[in-house]
Amino acid sequence: MKNLAELRTQLIEWLSQVKTWGDGTKQCWEDYITDDPKNNAFRLLIYTNDHSYSISVHFHENGKHYLGCIASTRKPRAGEDWTRGNDLPDGDFSKKTFDAIMRKIVGYELIAKVKKQEPATIDLETMKTYTDSRCKD
Repeated sequence: MKNLAELRTQLIEWLSQVKTWGDGTKQCWEDYITDDPKNNAFRLLIYTNDHSYSISVHFHENGKHYLGCIASTRKPRAGEDWTRGNDLPDGDFSKKTFDAIMRKIVGYELIAKVKKQEPATIDLETMKTYTDSRCKD
């Protein structure tokens, strides 16, 4: 890549393979990019219901361009007046790094399935109550 504009075009191409809206229209990723010309960089912000993801790209004249991501919660936990965040994968500007970031974002958004509760049963010999038939002593 020769300049920041080429990095931007490449990132948008990768993102275009990831998401289309429910009605099939393509997302205009340009709307989510903020330029940082002073640092020869740009940032793309993606939002979900609970998190925001800041994907950063930095152009370096030596050809070792940077791609990374930071995840942040959008609302504080009860009793806290700050939001939490985590570093996600980062490294050279490559499809491999991009794919690692996307996998981590998907993993970040997954939630545990709620286990279906079985009705409580009573063992008449021991008078013990069980809520899961697999958990008898």
